Amino acid sequence: MVTKITAMEEKINVIEEQTRTLTEVNEKLSALTVRVEKSEESIKEMKNQVKELEGDVQGQSNLYDGLKEKSDKVDREVKEVSDKIGKLENRERSLIRLMNTLEEKCEEIQEKVTDQQCRSMKYNLIFTGIEESRDENSEEVVKKFIEKQLKVEGDVQLANVHRIGGVDKRRKGPRPIIAKFIFYKDMVKVKKAGRNLQGTRYGMNEQYPEDVEKRRKKLYPIAKAERKKGKKVALVRDKLYVENEQIDPEKYALPEANPERAPRPPPRLNKRFRCGSTPEHDRNASFAQAMASTPLRT
Repeated sequence: MVTKITAMEEKINVIEEQTRTLTEVNEKLSALTVRVEKSEESIKEMKNQVKELEGDVQGQSNLYDGLKEKSDKVDREVKEVSDKIGKLENRERSLIRLMNTLEEKCEEIQEKVTDQQCRSMKYNLIFTGIEESRDENSEEVVKKFIEKQLKVEGDVQLANVHRIGGVDKRRKGPRPIIAKFIFYKDMVKVKKAGRNLQGTRYGMNEQYPEDVEKRRKKLYPIAKAERKKGKKVALVRDKLYVENEQIDPEKYALPEANPERAPRPPPRLNKRFRCGSTPEHDRNASFAQAMASTPLRT
């Protein structure tokens, strides 16, 4: 009987031990279940975060696609603009070449016109300082002047003679007279006689087109400076030659003016044409130069 009880107690102990084990297992299972549940929640949160990240990535991808599309569009527009600029640059170069060609042709035409004007004025002389009367005959006045002041003998044939400019009471001194000679030899003879006007109030000059006269004015100081050096100087139309070499006025350095003396206006230096050096003549000569391009009336 005792043996049975002991056996039963042992079985009970075994059962209790097993029960404790089961309890521990249950506790562990419960803890594991909690951990699993927490893991599931974490996994769920991670899935949600992954979904959010996927959404963000998709948004970034869409943004990138949009930016790329805009960038491609900008690239296309830039290329179009570059092509247009290239065409415009080519057109500009063509226009520049055309303008240069036109400028060269205009210069050629202007040179021809100037040459023709010089030829048409080849027979003309401008006289300054000759007294003026109300009802004068300009041709007779010039012929008388040529005979008495220039001391030119023989009849000189003139085609047309007239005063330059209108009558102005405010004008100081007589108006210049422009005379066209019929024969070139007569003009040359009269021009050479200009030395007889030296020291008088009278002046006599050849007529040139306005643009030629402007270029000549730049050459007068140079010619004067070179003559002072004792060099051979020749002023032909609008070209200056010193010792048979043409001078470029843009590259010529004039000597410095004497600071102790006030500068004087440059006179006409061509001795073949320059006549007279009085103040009255200088004023008249300046006026004649200003009116050098006045056409001769026919």
